[in-house]
Amino acid sequence: MTNYRCECEWLPAGEYCSEPVYVEVSGRTYCVLHYPEPSKAKDFWDALQPRLDEKNEHYLKFIGFWFPSGVAFTDYTFASAVDFSSAKFNSYVDFRRSEFQDVNFSEAEFRGTANFEGARFLGTVKFFKTDFKGSASFGLVTFVGESDFIQSTFSREADFVGVEFKGNVRFDLAKFDEIADFSAAMIPVRDLSSAKFPIEWRRSRFQSAFFIGTKFTQCSFRMACFRKEAQFSHAVVSNAIDFSIADFKESNFSESALTSANFDGAFFLKTPNFKKTVFTGTTVFSSARFPSADFSEAVFSGNADFSSAKFETSVSKHKLENLRDCYEVRTHDTSQSNLIRVSFDRATWLRQLISFRIGVSSRFAMQYLKNQSA
Repeated sequence: MTNYRCECEWLPAGEYCSEPVYVEVSGRTYCVLHYPEPSKAKDFWDALQPRLDEKNEHYLKFIGFWFPSGVAFTDYTFASAVDFSSAKFNSYVDFRRSEFQDVNFSEAEFRGTANFEGARFLGTVKFFKTDFKGSASFGLVTFVGESDFIQSTFSREADFVGVEFKGNVRFDLAKFDEIADFSAAMIPVRDLSSAKFPIEWRRSRFQSAFFIGTKFTQCSFRMACFRKEAQFSHAVVSNAIDFSIADFKESNFSESALTSANFDGAFFLKTPNFKKTVFTGTTVFSSARFPSADFSEAVFSGNADFSSAKFETSVSKHKLENLRDCYEVRTHDTSQSNLIRVSFDRATWLRQLISFRIGVSSRFAMQYLKNQSA
């Protein structure tokens, strides 16, 4: 049957498989690499080995492969670009501490656990429309280049604790069905003699992060650092979202729908945009710091807590030093104007419990707030 071509139906458009036919099922022919049957395991792994040889013309090309059993590439270095686009992993995959150059997992399907903990991605990364049916772990992963998770789906837990995106990352229109954790990671300290505490924190860090239209069930960005732009416009959170002690440079949450949003202790270096944002449940901005803010046309349908929030243009030298742990700041970055603008124009408050104990550093801001109230 070697005169026939593989007719794998999930191969991307324009892709052609030159492997010999392995079996015919219901009139459709498959090579051993694409045949969707777990019993082929031994034949599959034998046929896969040439793809790991740098001299092979199909080196590291696994497009549309149907992996019948667990995949273990722990501590593996992919020396060149690797292509897993449209691949189907029938069981767990283990890429812990592996190192990738350019990599493509677009439209791949992970039916078991996908573990990338501690991996390093040195080039461009594509997880476009990737389907994670099992839990996904990207804890302590470093992404050096651009990363694309657009329209990806996470059906189980998504662990991104302590992740670092040195290049821009996009999660636009992604969907998280269970908890998504982008919070800081606790790492044991090896040299206890030089540490006050037996653990240290590794914050999740983003360059420019785009979560436009992303759907979350529950997520945490506690202690996260957004070095440039944080785009959450049109995002939807159905359960709870935690941005406590997070640092933002430029941020946009306009027209998003946030349930039980916690911004306790969050720091906004530049004016955040919450225009037309819908806040459901208890919303917390206590101890947050704003240079100014735009809540025009926002809707608060639960309790709102702005106690001890500060609207000020000046930042102490001590805070500036702390901010340098997240991103570069210059003295003039912290003073956009003498007038602090806090806009609640046409905002809607559907509950009575609203707590405002706001500290401001400018008498102009107080007058502005009085005008807004009027």
